[in-house]
Amino acid sequence: ALRPHLPKASSKDLSGTTQHNGSDEEEAKPSDEEETSKPQKTTVRLAWEVGHRLAGLSLLGLGLYNGYSGLKLYAMRTGNTSDYTNVWWGWLGTILGLALVYSMYDRFLSNKSK
Repeated sequence: ALRPHLPKASSKDLSGTTQHNGSDEEEAKPSDEEETSKPQKTTVRLAWEVGHRLAGLSLLGLGLYNGYSGLKLYAMRTGNTSDYTNVWWGWLGTILGLALVYSMYDRFLSNKSK
């Protein structure tokens, strides 16, 4: 969701050579067929993206669990009756909720303005 998209292809990338219409300063615009075709991701890039996302989400989950278990351990060692895990889940829910709202805005509303 929060990742960069593939770079836009130039007319040189689409046709393999640069097209000129008599002027060295201007390049010819690609045809409609060339504009609508998207570059295909290679298998290696796709595997990298999936693996990278899984590794990142795994590390994020482990970090969140570490914070939660650390609050429990701290309360146990200090003898506190409150372990503040409710505060932990409240802040975590707020941060993840804001990320979800931003993701929905980025996906749906910002594309309408373009």
